[in-house]
Amino acid sequence: MEHIYAVLIRTISHSYTVIVIVMGICSVVWIVLQGLFIYAWVAACAPERTEGPFRVLLRHPLKLAGVILFPACAASFSDLCAMLLSYLPDSFRMTFSAGCLIYLLIAAGQAFLLLIPAEISASLTTSAVRKAKPENADPGKSPKLSAASGRPQNKFWFFVSLAGSVVILVVEGISYYRKNPVDLICDSIEEAMAYGSIKLAQGDIEGGLSDMERAQRTLDMWASVIEMDAAVSLDSLRNQDPSDTAVNYLWCAESGQTGRVEDYLRTNELDPEFGLLLLDLYADKTNLTQREEVYFREMIYVCATAGVFVPSYLRPSDLEGYEERLEQRLREYKDLAEAVSLLRVASDILRDGGQASSELVSSALDLAREYPDHLLTQYLAASCGSSLQYDGVGHYGETIQAAERYEQLYREEMNPSDEELCNLELKTAQMIVNCYGYEQALPYLEEAVNLGGVKQAFSLAALCYEALERYEDCYELCMNFLEMEPSNTAALYYSAISALKSGMTDEALRQTSLLASQAMTGATSDDYSADVALYSMLQFLVLNDSSYWTQYAYSVYDSLNEEQRTIVDENPFFSDYMDALYLCFESTESGHYDQSLESIERVLAGNEFLPQAWYLKGAALYALERFEEAVSAYQNSLAIEEDSATVWYALANAYDGMEEYELAYEACERTMSLLPLQDHGSDWYGVSIHCQTLMNALSNRLEGGN
Repeated sequence: MEHIYAVLIRTISHSYTVIVIVMGICSVVWIVLQGLFIYAWVAACAPERTEGPFRVLLRHPLKLAGVILFPACAASFSDLCAMLLSYLPDSFRMTFSAGCLIYLLIAAGQAFLLLIPAEISASLTTSAVRKAKPENADPGKSPKLSAASGRPQNKFWFFVSLAGSVVILVVEGISYYRKNPVDLICDSIEEAMAYGSIKLAQGDIEGGLSDMERAQRTLDMWASVIEMDAAVSLDSLRNQDPSDTAVNYLWCAESGQTGRVEDYLRTNELDPEFGLLLLDLYADKTNLTQREEVYFREMIYVCATAGVFVPSYLRPSDLEGYEERLEQRLREYKDLAEAVSLLRVASDILRDGGQASSELVSSALDLAREYPDHLLTQYLAASCGSSLQYDGVGHYGETIQAAERYEQLYREEMNPSDEELCNLELKTAQMIVNCYGYEQALPYLEEAVNLGGVKQAFSLAALCYEALERYEDCYELCMNFLEMEPSNTAALYYSAISALKSGMTDEALRQTSLLASQAMTGATSDDYSADVALYSMLQFLVLNDSSYWTQYAYSVYDSLNEEQRTIVDENPFFSDYMDALYLCFESTESGHYDQSLESIERVLAGNEFLPQAWYLKGAALYALERFEEAVSAYQNSLAIEEDSATVWYALANAYDGMEEYELAYEACERTMSLLPLQDHGSDWYGVSIHCQTLMNALSNRLEGGN
């Protein structure tokens, strides 16, 4: 869908400062043009040989005062007209034609008042020349005096001044020009949609939704006026958004609520638009009360002083003869309501941190197919589709296509800067990666790197290389990045995992040791990413689970040689953490859970802000059936990382062991809110499946079953 204002908006919308600068420049240019017009008239009327007119003015204080006074009179000329208009009869109705005529007359009057100081300057100059006795002058001849002869001496400046006067009048007239009502209504809808599309493309869901809702409200408003089928009534719109001035204006205009308009004008800042509406409503009355007559004249004065003679808010009566055409145009926006609906859901999803529903994604993808060249629909489809991940899903391919179309349309329509383009590539890559499209995401990440987004693109690029089993590329990327940021958590993790999977076990242990040091010294309650990454890496080193999803098939801990054990033991924190994990989940020796607790206590003594270490402690305590202590450990973990579905599920099991079934069920509900659908791609152990089984068992127990 093409927007009438799209080109202009896209040019200036990236920085609201640009709008202010442009408007300021236009104002300055307009003032300079009017000044040039006055000076050109002086220069056109002045003789060829004389001193400057302004020097002459300085020697004539009274005339100088006149030169200053008349521009001031020109500025207040509209107020004088307002006073005269206040004496119009009550039956006078300000039509569009009458308003335009009055406006142009006022503009002409102001231009005339601006000519007077120019004439004063010219006459002073002429007088000075008459008195002057230039050298080598012919006594029998006098110099040409344009003011005396009535003809301009300097034709160039005369034509400049003439062109200036025409420009002033034309600009004043154009500024008052109004299109037909259908175009005005559709322009306002499309302008709001264009702003909404831009904000959405920049990632501002809330701002985009607000603009799209404004477009929808405008559409509903005028659909109600022309009584389109299934239109929302003005009464309903007014109740939904009582602060919407346009809705209130139309509601009063259509219902003829004179009293409501009077109340509005008494309790709000005087609004010329509502003042004109009141004049219109008064004109329909045969007899006005004395109070209404006073108010009528006051409104004429207010409106005229403000330079407003025709309301910019359309009235229902303005649509006479345009109803059918307007209805046809409004039906062109058939996808707007659905787009707004999708945006509301998407806004709720992002606000709550949840996932889109299958129905929402299906609707968004249908819209994307129907409108392949519409930026908004492609963004919605890609955004919603990439947030819904579960086993066996079928929308990933279409979602990736929508993301790619979104990127292409944004490039073509928005003319982004390098910084904006970099953010666009990163956003597109992230949506594609969420759909496990690692190969498709790499070109966008490479483009982001070329645009200077090396740091922002690194983690996603490393993830893609690792997922695509391009371990050497991943390792090289990480090592290059570590030269810039030696303590970067993501680089340490991916260098370790890529080294392990490419057979460089010694290097994997060294990088993991560095990651362990980072977790011990750098993990805080606000940034515990190093602990999460370390725990993930330790699982690869310790666990023996060769399932498709986990791929814990390396069994490094059981096969450490003497040199490798030395690498581990050089970092006691690393050694204790790895021992604790092995003893808790892999060892079969007697007392291994107690030994695991001893090791993990030493880890937590090194840094207490380790959510995964607290989880590991809880797991060992749970295995020993010390459920209350396990609950305490899990709660310590959640106090640091409150959105860990795995820990919430473990907490539910601990409560179940204590026979606290209601608390266990609540913990299961929290788990399911974080993992509403099973996705082995991100939930390797199938926590959501096991949690649902536990919830069913807890439900039976709470109902009195076995």
